[in-house]
Amino acid sequence: LQVLQDGEFSRLGGESDVRVDTRIIAATNRNLEEAVKDGSFREDLYYRLNVVTVNLPPLRDRIDAVPLLVDHFLTKYNEQYKKDLGELTDSTVKVMHEYHWPGNVRELENTIQRACVLATGNVLLPQDIPLGDGGRDDSPEERQKRGLRRAAERFIALATEDKSAFEIAEREIALAALDAAEGDEAAGAKRLGITKAALKKKIGE
Repeated sequence: LQVLQDGEFSRLGGESDVRVDTRIIAATNRNLEEAVKDGSFREDLYYRLNVVTVNLPPLRDRIDAVPLLVDHFLTKYNEQYKKDLGELTDSTVKVMHEYHWPGNVRELENTIQRACVLATGNVLLPQDIPLGDGGRDDSPEERQKRGLRRAAERFIALATEDKSAFEIAEREIALAALDAAEGDEAAGAKRLGITKAALKKKIGE
């Protein structure tokens, strides 16, 4: 708090204050004003951090950004997996625009990454991007089951590439748990019985 307020701190046993030239950028998906009211976040810390606020709306509220993000992630994972996926059919675009993206940009990136691994042609089809919908069970348990099935499919498809296949399957299982936990890394790690740090390592963060 002292550093945030005054830009100075004292070393243990030091004889003078140390001036720091530092800017703090903090990010959260919590409503901190509500957290301050219910006592789960320190009020003095909140007001020291809350100098300039930038609100980033969820992806579902800025759906026009999806095509640009898709292009970015396609370029990234085409290069990584030596693929040439570059075209989206109108039906694929429609599906992606109508989906509510509960996992935000991270879910979109994971979706494109899976498509780059599993797609067999150069055109991204709706079946290459299986997404949740209201017509099927979309409970956390069912989402994790679907993710595990995708992991098994990928493992079988890449069975000749021992280490690569194992790492990709492991990552897909971790992603399935994260999806089931709606992006909450601590809850996703708990589902797998591993630490949050181990989960982040498996998904490549």
